[in-house]
Amino acid sequence: MDTFDADCDFPWQDGMYTHLGRYISSVDQFLALAQDLQSKEISDAITVETHPVALGEFQYKLERHNSGDALSTQRLVWGGLLVSIYATFEHGLEELFEHWRVATNGPAFKTKGSEDIVSAADRHSTQSATLHLFESPSERDCLNQLRILRNSFVHKGGRITDISPAVWAEIQARKHHGFPLEVVDERWYANAFAAKYYLDRVHRVMHRFSRGLSAKM
Repeated sequence: MDTFDADCDFPWQDGMYTHLGRYISSVDQFLALAQDLQSKEISDAITVETHPVALGEFQYKLERHNSGDALSTQRLVWGGLLVSIYATFEHGLEELFEHWRVATNGPAFKTKGSEDIVSAADRHSTQSATLHLFESPSERDCLNQLRILRNSFVHKGGRITDISPAVWAEIQARKHHGFPLEVVDERWYANAFAAKYYLDRVHRVMHRFSRGLSAKM
């Protein structure tokens, strides 16, 4: 019973990532539907408008809706989802490390100096729990990409100039997963494929790591 109780209390992460996966699919469908409905609404208004000035305004509105406005919506929605995926990863790590600290009376998780949280988590998992957070360097690189994209979106509005050429080349090498990311006016734009790709990688890391910690406990 003690083992069962400990397992029930363990901060598993699978449910949140499953929810985010469903949310990505719903958002992708909703954006396409909303775009079509709003375009039809403006087009219907154009067909019955007779005043030249009002007609010109509707035509400009339709052009904006199908070009610049659509891109802005895409950037905000999918960029925001990448931020949410990374936030779930970071929060999940802190929960797991805190659970481990309380159970083992071990050291608290914190970054050191200029260390980023991905590097800090990789170090802490090995030192505190003798368990590797990442299965391979490429897996760690992937989560580091997500961290950099998150920082770029939150602090710099997604400016491509704030991502190093080396990291950007790594991101753009993921063509077989449904992207590279688009670049418009010096800002990167994500999509459903990118969100799903990073979600799957985060889920894989957290699923394996949480089960490894649970087994050790």
